[in-house]
Amino acid sequence: MVSGYAFFFTFSVSVSMFLTGYLLPDFGWRFTFAAGSLGPVIGILMVLVWVPDPGREGRGSGEKFAFPRLPLRCWVLIGSYVMHRWELFAFRGWGVTFLAAAFVAHGFPRGVAIDNAATALAFMIAISAFSNFIGAWSADRFGRLRSIAGSLFLSGAMTFGIGALFHAPIPILLIVLLVWGVTMAVDASVFLVVMSEIAPKRHLGTALGCLAGFGFLFGALSSIEVGYILDITNPGSKGEVLPAEWTAAWASVGVAVWIGLGGIAWLSRIMKRRAQDA
Repeated sequence: MVSGYAFFFTFSVSVSMFLTGYLLPDFGWRFTFAAGSLGPVIGILMVLVWVPDPGREGRGSGEKFAFPRLPLRCWVLIGSYVMHRWELFAFRGWGVTFLAAAFVAHGFPRGVAIDNAATALAFMIAISAFSNFIGAWSADRFGRLRSIAGSLFLSGAMTFGIGALFHAPIPILLIVLLVWGVTMAVDASVFLVVMSEIAPKRHLGTALGCLAGFGFLFGALSSIEVGYILDITNPGSKGEVLPAEWTAAWASVGVAVWIGLGGIAWLSRIMKRRAQDA
């Protein structure tokens, strides 16, 4: 069920990106943003009409809810999830620009390059949605934390070479980006499963809320960080000129991902110590 949720979330992102690339050249930014905003409106209406309210479980007499009373293990997982989201938002926020710049460097007209880049990245994200099922299988086969650690290690390692492929043949660049997109999305649903297992049951809603909230809040900052590094490493890229030097920008994302990997290693030690004390 969790893998299905993560799958449809990722697939919806790809549909949104595809529609943006399709509508933007002919209808402009205002209409494109308005069309994209219809998705959340429709989603809210569907929830109000078809999703029943589960209500709230009663608490014991005198028992008060304390926010955010979560154990260290939950916060360590949240920190690693932030780094996972850091990579995802960097990829989704700058992937189109990276591909468009590569297309332009290979002689494509600017408009065609942007259109092709948006379409290509949308299909990559759509395909990467299926990696949630791979992650579910991997988690059951090798263990939850090992599955997350493997995904973070591989995707983080790839970021250090993506920028060097900027001038590579387009088919090779697209294949590598696809593999990167699939690898980084493998652990998306596994994070949710791990949190549901390690969080105190009465604070599970808080734990999952903090996981998603902090993950999206701080993960979204990666787009700003990547843009800042691009400004430094591409001083001549002003106005209509797309950046051509991406090595440092993508590598900075890899550093963040491996910080998240360190968090998973720490969490593994915490859980082993907890099991020994039990």
